[in-house]
Amino acid sequence: MPALTRGRWALLLAGTLLAGVARPLLAQREITVPAGATIPIRFLRALASGKDRQGTPIVAQTLAALAVDSCVVVPPFVSALGRVAFSRGAGRGGRPGAIEIRFEELVIRRDERVPVDAVLDSLEYALPRDVLDSGLVMGGRHARAGRTAFPVAATAVAAATSVFALPVALLSGLEMLRRGPTVRIVAGEVGRLRLLAPLTVSRACTRIAEHRSLTTLPTLPQFVPQVENRKGTRGGDPINMVLLGTGPELEAAFKAAGWQPAGPGTARALAREITAMLLGRQSHEAPVSTEYFEGRPQDVTWQLQGPNARIRHHVRFWLLDSLAGIWVGAAIKDVGVLLRPLRGTATHRVDPDADAERDFTVSALEAAGCARLLDYVPLPGAVRSGRDISRQPFFTDGRAAVVRLRRCDAPPPR
Repeated sequence: MPALTRGRWALLLAGTLLAGVARPLLAQREITVPAGATIPIRFLRALASGKDRQGTPIVAQTLAALAVDSCVVVPPFVSALGRVAFSRGAGRGGRPGAIEIRFEELVIRRDERVPVDAVLDSLEYALPRDVLDSGLVMGGRHARAGRTAFPVAATAVAAATSVFALPVALLSGLEMLRRGPTVRIVAGEVGRLRLLAPLTVSRACTRIAEHRSLTTLPTLPQFVPQVENRKGTRGGDPINMVLLGTGPELEAAFKAAGWQPAGPGTARALAREITAMLLGRQSHEAPVSTEYFEGRPQDVTWQLQGPNARIRHHVRFWLLDSLAGIWVGAAIKDVGVLLRPLRGTATHRVDPDADAERDFTVSALEAAGCARLLDYVPLPGAVRSGRDISRQPFFTDGRAAVVRLRRCDAPPPR
């Protein structure tokens, strides 16, 4: 009798385990993502047309979940692998470089790879018309319109009229010898991949609402959510980020995301940055102007360089509560140079959409595996629109992204 009882209990236990295993299997179903769907990505390695040949491997990372009917098909922050399908260097006569990128698989886990047929759909530092539907990226077509046709026409007209024929022919010849622009994709640049063929996977439906488990937010101290100039007479950028963690965790998170700390604002550093702006070069340790929060300059500034020193992502942080490890930050993107000859000043021109830069910075930290977005919280007294210290406009929804940092190791240098 006891043996029979044990046998029944064994059968009951086995049935329970099988039911627990079978339940998620029964919940699985085929989900098809239609062709044309896009996923935001960021490139983890730099690329250049002509230098990176056909067959060069591509490593990128998705920045959002791929969902269909509120079901997460592919989770965010997975590797997107591909190759260079075509590469052509810049040529004489203004011929632009070109590069075509094809994506072949998404690495969800080490033991799960999903084959895809996708191309590059857009790039952060390229005009939409420079990225063709085939995934081919052309080098600065908007900047070279008519560059080749004009020298030929000018030379023909000069020869026919015999007016300034020699100087015009020489200038036209020099123009014909000049190389066109090269396509360059910098590390950290964001874009989108687009599916060319439907993607069908078999998996359980994970609802978008269940994908991120929120935790109880700590009580934040009261503060004025805007920075100001040194004298406190002019408002500056809006506070749009709150980080929870230690200083070493903050540093490790940005290093893992590929960002660099801003350099000191010395005269030599400023001269190097101006030179890089004029020549269209990068300046990884360029200084960032000082702004003040509650009468204090920023404690640390992190930046991610664009294709040149005129364009960059950057965020200033102030330590608000050292015991609780609460940092407040203002994330802003530089998109060009603003010259004011009458005042004799020059500064970066900024993107007025402060929310877009806030969300970009959060996604970069989450993609590096060093942070988790807890929630967006409205800040009392937030200014929804206004002008910064340099009198440039900005707008925001008045919310700050609350992000909890966690320990992580910075990736090895690539």
